[in-house]
Parts: sequence; C-alpha cells; structure tokens
Amino acid sequence: MNYRTFINEVDRRLSVGDADSLRLFIHEMARKVSEIDRSNFLSGLDVFCCVHSEKFTTDKKESDKKADTGFEQHVDSLSNSLFEIQNGNRKLMCKCNEEWDDWYDYEDEQFDFSDPDDILNDITEAVGVLHQCVDLSKYEKGAELAGNLSKTKVYVLGEFYRDTMDLQDLISYNLVNIDLKKTIVESLYLTCMGTGEEPRAEAMLTVMDCFDYYSVTLDEILQIGTDEINLDSLLPLWIKALALRPSQKTDRLLIEAQNMLTDGNAIMEVAERYAKSHPVLYQNILLRGRENASSEEMLRIGFQGMQNIPVDHACRSEVALLTAECALTLKNRQVAEDCWLEAFRSTPSVVNFLRIRVYSLHWDKYADRIRNIYTSYYNGENRSLRESNILPVIMFFDERFDEMIQRFMSFEVGTGSCIFPMEDGVAFLLMLMNSQKTDLKEMSEMANYLIKACSFDGEAICKGTDLDRSLSQRSLFLDCFERWKSGVTLTESTCELWLKRIEQWLERMVLDVMENNLRNLYDTCAAFIAAYGDVLESRIKIGEKDRFMHQYKIKYSRRRAFHERLKSYGMQN
Repeated sequence: MNYRTFINEVDRRLSVGDADSLRLFIHEMARKVSEIDRSNFLSGLDVFCCVHSEKFTTDKKESDKKADTGFEQHVDSLSNSLFEIQNGNRKLMCKCNEEWDDWYDYEDEQFDFSDPDDILNDITEAVGVLHQCVDLSKYEKGAELAGNLSKTKVYVLGEFYRDTMDLQDLISYNLVNIDLKKTIVESLYLTCMGTGEEPRAEAMLTVMDCFDYYSVTLDEILQIGTDEINLDSLLPLWIKALALRPSQKTDRLLIEAQNMLTDGNAIMEVAERYAKSHPVLYQNILLRGRENASSEEMLRIGFQGMQNIPVDHACRSEVALLTAECALTLKNRQVAEDCWLEAFRSTPSVVNFLRIRVYSLHWDKYADRIRNIYTSYYNGENRSLRESNILPVIMFFDERFDEMIQRFMSFEVGTGSCIFPMEDGVAFLLMLMNSQKTDLKEMSEMANYLIKACSFDGEAICKGTDLDRSLSQRSLFLDCFERWKSGVTLTESTCELWLKRIEQWLERMVLDVMENNLRNLYDTCAAFIAAYGDVLESRIKIGEKDRFMHQYKIKYSRRRAFHERLKSYGMQN
C-alpha cells in the first residue's frame, strides 16, 4: 500500500471513530513503545494534546523566536562553509599508505587522509542540522542547505587518484559517518516543502542529479516530516519534470508516480503523452492490468501502445508480448501471432524470431515480412548491428543454410567470422543432422553452444505464449529446436557435403590443439569428435561413432589425457 492510500485509509477510519476509541488505540500504542522512544512519544502527545498552559505557551513563543534566529544564522554559517569547500578554498590532504597491500587490505585503506581545514566536521554537522530542519519544519533554510550539500565536492590534494570527492566517496572511505539515503530523502523533502509550487519538482530532480543518487521513491519522501506534502498539486508537476528526462532512472520514478494516480483517464493520458520518451508507461499499465482489468480493455490499450510507441524502441516489443497474452486469454491466437510479429519488428532477436518461426500456426503468412525486417535491420548502416552474431543464427533457423555458411563459416581456412566462431556454426549443423538422442553428453555440449549463440532465455521465449513456464530453460530450448527441426528437409547430398567439410575442419582443429599443447581444449575436441560420430552413426550404421573416435586415438596415441576425454564421451576401450 503506497503512502497516499495509507493516509486516506487512516483519515477515513478517524472520521468514523470516537474520542474514547482513539484514546484506547493511543494507549495500546504507548504500551509497545520502547524505553528509548518514550520521551519522544510524550513530546508528541504534548504537541497534539496542548497540555501546556497559556503562559507557558506565550513564554515559549518568545524563546522559540530567539532560538529560530540563532538557528537560521547557524544554517547560513554552514551554507557558507559548504560554499567555501565547493570553491576549493578548503581541501583534504591525501597520501598513499606505503604499508597497504592490495591482496590483504581493504580498498579504503589504500590512502591516508588528513583534514587540516576541518572540512569533515562541517559536512557532518551540516547533515545533522539538515535533520533538525526537518524536525523543526524549517523548510526554506533546509532547502537552501540541502541544495548546498548536494553540490558539495571536496577537493583533494596529494596522491589521490581523483581531484574531488563527493558525499558518497567520503562515506565509502569512512571519512564521515552519515546515513546517505536518509540524508538524500530528507533533502528532497525539504526541497519540496521549501520551494515554490511550480519549480519544486524540478528542484527535487536537480538535488537528485547533484547527489547522483536515484534509489529513492516519492513514497519515501512523503513519509518524512510532520507536515504532509500536497500530493495532488505535486504529482502532475513531478510527472512532467520526470518525463523531460528520458532514462531508466527516471522511468522507475515515473512508473511509481503513474501508480499513484487514481483516475484511469489520467493514467492513460500520461502514457499517451509520453509514449515516445517513456514507453515503459504503457508496459506498466498492461502489467498492472493482468489481475484486475478486463482482457478486452488491456488488448485495446496494448494496440494503442504499439501504435504510439516508436517502432525501434525495445519496450514496444514487451508491450506487444503483453498484448499477445491478452489475445490468448481471449482465445484469439491470430491476434497473438500478429503481436509476435510486432515484437520481432521492434526487437529482431533470435528468441523473438524462434517464437514466431516455431510456434506460429501461420508461418507462411509472416515469412516474407520477417525476412525483410531482419535483413534490412542487420545489413543497414549501423556497424554494431552488422557485426552482431544474431544474423547468422537467424539465417540458420530461417533455413538459409548455404548463405549462412558462405558468409560466416570459412571451412577452407578452418575459421569462422569474428562474430560467429566456427565452433558455433559446426554445432548448429551437427545438431541439425543428428537423429540420435539429444541427452547424450556430446550432443548436450553442442546444445550448450546453440543456447549461448542464441542468447536463449526460457523466460523470454514464454512471453506472449501459452508455453509451460515451469520447464527449465534447457528443456524449452530443446523442445523449440526439435519442433523446428521436424519441419526441415535436408538432401543426402547436402549432408554429405557438410560432413566432409566438418571432418576436414575437425582435423585442423585437433591438429592445432595438439601442436600447441592446448590441454584445456582436449574436452572441446573430444565433444566435437563424438558429436560428429553420432551423426555418422545415425546416418550410416551402428559402430561408426566408435570407429571415428578410435581414428583420433590412434593418430594421437601418446596423448593419454586426450584419450580419457574421448572415453568420457563414449569411446570403447
């Protein structure tokens, strides 16, 4: 339950309760207060129950007025001190600890710091006064102090590896004993309460930026202090300020703010308005609507999101898959498969390709569009995409075998391309030609190459589908691969050509390993030899695997460690 809902529920219950019930509740709370907190509890009762006499109250006002003046002067003095520190008029001194050992000692012991200008005491005191500003409701002075504290960078002279240290650095090197998160949350609260209504949201984000700390929530800020923040006026300004800063950091805060909205139209309006810069807002609506919203409504919102979010944004893919789940709930598989296509259009990954290639009932309908998408995407001007290993893998599963081999596998020189190692390509071909059990150790090793090359993710492949999510990642991949392979037809001449080339590559690979005494690669060589033998045995006759493995045992007769690896993959004595 967020802060706003909690306070509303408290107010609702108080409005129907009587004074006696409230007394009983407070009495019960008092019984549970620890000894160390009892004075604060009684002070709180004094404030709310007005136990002070009128004369005491009058005298206290005069005393408080004098105290306020002195307190504000102290805040101004600390702000000036922080300003001097920021300008480098006061500095820390540092030298390397000559006895420090990077093997035995902690990183924070690498340097010896000295503080001749008493910087650290001033910073520690400023943080303490910041807490007092919250307790005493000194918002304007507190906001000023919070702003100065957030900008504080301490200059370091000597042998330190940087010129300055911020508050987080000071804490990490044990130079100050400060609760960083509490300090930042209170700084944001004071900034909110001590700044004008219009600029306060932007001012809060500026403080976050200066601290370079975003692991806070608006809900945490709302729970600080005795004076309640007017959330109705802050929330629209907070959302607008966050929306102008597209990043993952602000996405998290923006989602929290969207969840605090109670009006459905306002929630949708925020998502529509900021779809281009923060498409995650549509994703958030669909995720929250899984449990309590109608599938028809979520389907409509999902399609609206796919229309409003830029096509090249990865989040659009997630929205498409959430929309597909809604379509499947409504027993509309055709619409779900259309969403799979849109997911691939926004993120042409191997997993998104496999989903529609293997599990679609209408692959022929999508095939040409899918090919146009990935061909233009991975052959475009973006070099990082052209050098991705995704294209050869997609080409393999799209049955463009000859083109994949020609472009990415050089059997003649025994090496793959810089983005697609030969081991990966050979593993793909062996798994395709193999008709033996996939639970054999060597085929399991080949499957490992495929899973890694595909960046296969079990949770990801299940998105937008009705697949069994309880299956392991490996089981999901093997199921996907076997379903795909069942629809592939290979000619005998093609298999013979591939086997001949793979055998030549194997000979070169093993020779290179032996000549360079790369004992750590014996297992890899044995796995590929055994996998190749499995394919021979499944296509020719029983005993071919053992015969082929013994050829390598005889050829490298003095490599006993290599022989042991061959035995581990099924070679008979």
